[in-house]
Amino acid sequence: MRPVVGLVGAVCLVLAAAGPVSAQGTAEEPSPRERARQQYEIGVAAFDAGDFAAARAAIEESYRLYPSLRTLFSLGLCHHALGEYGPALRSLEQYLREAGPDAPPELRGRAEELVAQMRAELGRLEIRVNVDGVEILVDGEVLGRSPLSGPVEVGPGWHVVEARHEAWAGAPQRVNVAAGSAASVALALEPVTPPEPPPPPPPPDATAAPVRPLWGPPEGVSEQEWYGISDADYQRYVYSTGRHQPLASWLLERNRENPDLDLGILVASTQGPAWLLAGTLTYLVYEDEWEEKGWSLPWVSFFEWLFGGGMTVAAILMVIVAALDVDTVAVQHPERLVAPPSVAVKGGEGGRATASAGVPVEVSLGVGGLRLRF
Repeated sequence: MRPVVGLVGAVCLVLAAAGPVSAQGTAEEPSPRERARQQYEIGVAAFDAGDFAAARAAIEESYRLYPSLRTLFSLGLCHHALGEYGPALRSLEQYLREAGPDAPPELRGRAEELVAQMRAELGRLEIRVNVDGVEILVDGEVLGRSPLSGPVEVGPGWHVVEARHEAWAGAPQRVNVAAGSAASVALALEPVTPPEPPPPPPPPDATAAPVRPLWGPPEGVSEQEWYGISDADYQRYVYSTGRHQPLASWLLERNRENPDLDLGILVASTQGPAWLLAGTLTYLVYEDEWEEKGWSLPWVSFFEWLFGGGMTVAAILMVIVAALDVDTVAVQHPERLVAPPSVAVKGGEGGRATASAGVPVEVSLGVGGLRLRF
């Protein structure tokens, strides 16, 4: 069979009858019809250049954007030029059905000629599936859903036939169809077994004893009595937290040593006097120069004295706060803050609590870790 060439010449009559196609959208957002026209022109140029694959892709996109008889006829020519007789036959037969008697005589004659030639060279493939309503594909092209209305016309050679459905699964089959002959293939699908749901979690054991919290007192004993704090401190805890925070956590926060405070005291107590000394030295070294300029107080020394004085006052205040332990809460049983009731008074693993009459209690956790004072 001779290849079809000159797609522009084949469809010139359709283009003349259709007339110029105007864009329905703006230049920024062309309408689907305008984009279809652009794709069609790209396909025509590729076809005339001999790039039939690019022509088919462009004209397929044009037909998707804006289906028309002109595009359908051209798509059949592209498939025919590529040797894809099955799709070519379906496209040209659809064109003849939809165009009817109104089709231009030249295009109708050309389509009928190609259809007759391809029928002589095509084979027929009868596809049977044991499930209705599944998609049937030949060489990756969807032909419809089972059952098909009749045999499928395909080109000579090997073809891959498969059925696709989300609830059914089956293996594709390869079948060889000779020119002018018929072949059949049967696809057997099996239902897809959904994965088994995970087993439900076991019900809770109603007979199991409730787990006692680490810091909680035994049943029937109040928190205030268990930890041993005064009524005033307990009221302060209630008013400051509204009982949203566990009492044990609140006590640990109030009695935790503050390493940042110690660092602040160290920095302020050294930097404050140093800046005071620097301001004094600046004043003495440049005293004659200040007097020549008529300054009673040099501004450099003033700011150095101001900064040094502020640091010194801050150091004094932090020392007072650390000495008074303003926020510390007296706890008679600090060991119960770091160990459950079942653990001995000396605390659990990594913890220790020591106490003697008249001496504050120190609780430490781990090596070089948290230190609490009571």
